[in-house]
Amino acid sequence: MDLLWVLGYRSRGYRRRRAQVEAAIASGDVPGAIDLLREQERAWSGNWTNGSRKSELVDVDHLLWVLTTLLTLSPHPSLERVHRAAQDFRNFIADRTNFGMDGRMMKREPAILLDKIHDELAAARKAMRVAIESRM
Repeated sequence: MDLLWVLGYRSRGYRRRRAQVEAAIASGDVPGAIDLLREQERAWSGNWTNGSRKSELVDVDHLLWVLTTLLTLSPHPSLERVHRAAQDFRNFIADRTNFGMDGRMMKREPAILLDKIHDELAAARKAMRVAIESRM
């Protein structure tokens, strides 16, 4: 199987799931949209494309869209914490000075800080899931 085909398939899947959420919201099925968004949040695993800074940004933007839409439909403090952590993660990745010339290799000191930011994002996502499950 060709790698470009796989990457294109994953991207189409994201666009298809996003269209499903938007259709559910437009039809007034907010609980269904929330369920679809929660599935997408659980399925998000970070950088699944080619390891570059740009692919990281695209992946984090997908997560931020999911979180922003969830916050709009069902505000909750744990969602706000995850959104802040994801935004910090995105801002860190967007800063080109954290990477070497090729855009892939991260410098040593920023890599240590990125681990802390990533751990905060993972902890916030876990706390959010627990809080949302206890609400339902």
